[in-house]
Amino acid sequence: MDQHLETLSAMLDGDVVNVEALQAALADAEARRGFVEFVRLRQVAREESAEPAPAFAARVGRSWERRRALARLRVPLPLAAAAVLLALLGGSLIDVKWPTFERAEARPPQPSRVLQFDVPPPDTRIGGR
Repeated sequence: MDQHLETLSAMLDGDVVNVEALQAALADAEARRGFVEFVRLRQVAREESAEPAPAFAARVGRSWERRRALARLRVPLPLAAAAVLLALLGGSLIDVKWPTFERAEARPPQPSRVLQFDVPPPDTRIGGR
């Protein structure tokens, strides 16, 4: 069966085929059904367009334009590395003097009134009796 299908496929592709093998392949009902499927497959392949759909082509075009626009804005890696090194070097050379604020002596504010409570002293014996 597989040999018959190979023979019919080769004939359909335009290859040289042994006539006796072709006759035997055409005598087999399964091989004839396979031959019909080969022909259907070729017709579908011919009808299929190799061009993408217009909507797909438009999306790809927009995506490509965005990438090109972003590529123009990108900074080359050596230039970016040099800028970082210069910033680090410049920052290490600058002598920054942070402002210090003089604080007055830290004392609590004066009380506006004093509250006193008359509470008996706690019992110092163990057990509280």
